[in-house]
Amino acid sequence: MKLKNILALAVACGAALVMSVAAHAASEVKVQGATTDDYGCTVPIVLHTTDENIDELCGAQIFLYYDASKWSYYQIANDAFIVDRRGNKTTVGSVAAGVMGEGRLSIVYTNDMSVGAPAPDENGNITLCTVTFDTVPSV
Repeated sequence: MKLKNILALAVACGAALVMSVAAHAASEVKVQGATTDDYGCTVPIVLHTTDENIDELCGAQIFLYYDASKWSYYQIANDAFIVDRRGNKTTVGSVAAGVMGEGRLSIVYTNDMSVGAPAPDENGNITLCTVTFDTVPSV
């Protein structure tokens, strides 16, 4: 092959890669809007997506790291819901958390799609759950 043909092939492959990456939407699971009070800390876990056609959220996982000398895991609440045509909210899926050691929490959201899937809000966010921590008393 001539050098010109090899260079043309490399440019074409590079352009195809850039176009295919640009066509896919990005999604991430993250903590957003954590708050503290006299009792502890509330941490919402949110899936943020740029995919306007997301309608089948079946599962997500996140590892949450925290300072175990200041916080202790208390509970997790499922916040994923769908809204029917009358505006009624129905919680969908299930959420579970497991303490994986000092300061590490594994959170899993699953949905078998029997009722439906949560839809993103106008900012592309789906609140999956809220994790609550208690403050660890000073010694």
